[in-house]
This record gives sequence, C-alpha cells and structure tokens, in this order.
Amino acid sequence: MAIPLISNVGFTEVSSSGSLNTKAGDKTKLPVQFFKLSDNISGNLSLDNNSAHKKIILDTNGNNITNSSGSPLTTNSSTTLELKGSGNVQSTLKTFTSSQSSTSNSGTTTISEADNSTVVVQTDTHEFDAALVDDNRSAGSGVTFGDGNTTVTKPNTGSTSAMLVNETYYTTGYAERKPKLKRGGTGFGSKVNLTLTGDMMNGLQTRGFTSDSVTIGWRFWVTRKIQWNEDMGRAVTTASKPLSNQSIKIVQQEARQRIKRNADKETAKPINFKIGR
Repeated sequence: MAIPLISNVGFTEVSSSGSLNTKAGDKTKLPVQFFKLSDNISGNLSLDNNSAHKKIILDTNGNNITNSSGSPLTTNSSTTLELKGSGNVQSTLKTFTSSQSSTSNSGTTTISEADNSTVVVQTDTHEFDAALVDDNRSAGSGVTFGDGNTTVTKPNTGSTSAMLVNETYYTTGYAERKPKLKRGGTGFGSKVNLTLTGDMMNGLQTRGFTSDSVTIGWRFWVTRKIQWNEDMGRAVTTASKPLSNQSIKIVQQEARQRIKRNADKETAKPINFKIGR
C-alpha cells in the first residue's frame, strides 16, 4: 500500500537494513521524517546528519531490529531520533576483538563493532612522590631486628624455644603473668580445672547412668578444647584422676548441698518415738 505524501512530512516504509537517508530518497529533504518498519530487520539501520531535519521518528511497528555483528541502529544526526513501537532493538554480538597496531602502544583505536567507540592508549610518564617500599630495617631511627635466634618462653606450655625476635621488644613478662591471668574473677590461666570461665563446666552432660553410677561427658564443641589441653600436657581428666582437686571440691560442695536439702525436707515432717512396748 502506498504511503500518502503530506507536505513537510516524509513517510518511508523500511523492510531491510541500510541507510535511512537513501531509503527516503528525495523525501529526505523534508523537515519531518517518519520511518515505519514493515518487516523485521536483520543488520544495521543508519541515519546521517541532515540540517533540513527538524523531527525524526522511527516506528518499529511491532518488528525487531537485530544485528549479529554490531550496533542495530546508528544515528549521526544532530536531531534526536524518537523511537516508538513495541519491537526490540538489539545487538546479538557477544564478543569482538580490537587491537592497537601502533608499535609504540599509543594512539586511538576505533571499534566499529561497538558503534565506533574509541579506545585511547597513552604512554604518559608517571613520577612517584615518595618511595613505596623501604627495605632499610633501621629506617625511622627504629631498632633493627637481629638475625640470630633468641631463646623465648612459650606462654601456653612454659617451654623454651629458639626463635627470630626483636630482642629490644621481646620480654618474658607475658609468660610470667600468664599463669596469674584471671577471667570472671576466679581461677588462674595456668590450670585446667573447669573453673576459670565455666564454659567447659557448662559443656558437661549426662551420657548414661545405672542404679549406682552415672557417666558424664562433654558436648562436641568442648571436646576439641579437651583434646587440645591433653596434647599440651594439661589433661583435664585421666583414668587415674578423673577430676582435678578443684573440680572434686565443687562436686563435694554440690553433693553436700543436695544432701542437706533432702535432709531438711525429711526432718521437717513430725517424728514419733515409741519407747517400750
């Protein structure tokens, strides 16, 4: 169907890729350009600048414009192109390669696949205001690190070992203070007696019982602490000594309190004595 010609408006049906200016023919001189797709377009539609154009409209009319090798729509017009319709305008190009041929690795590269985008490579010289790395171990008038071994005491075991340290900053103070460190107000850090923080004590749970015995053990998250202490020579429990002296005192205290509560309960009842027959 022929498109009617209206004064100052150029109507052009588009069914293939190419230059919109060329497709408009003589109508490209009119101030208002209206392009309407009559089919899907595969490739690129381009529009060159024309000073006569005052308004440009492209109606996809439900058709798609796709380009597998670059930009689907390129406009170099100084007049804004208004796009309308429900069709898709899409480049399906996934990857492309662009190289800089200059042997000095400088210049401008135009990427035609990316709508003539450009990449500028420069070889400007950069100067650092200050050194970023200083391998002078005496820098800043600080104390140098010695290259020999110094005998130090391991705080966790109390044993000695030869290690590389800064003799000026090394001190035995921590190793000496560590056994006296307190947490929660009771207990000392050099002993594993389940009374320093209460965490391991709270991790105990009943594993089984009989009429005359009960088996207790630790929850999973505590067992790693138990094993670590044993590896460090500070076993929490052994076959010969299941509990530490401090723990035994706690058990005895709990037992006395329970016996007293039971005794008080029983003695609170009336007690009748019968003397004679």
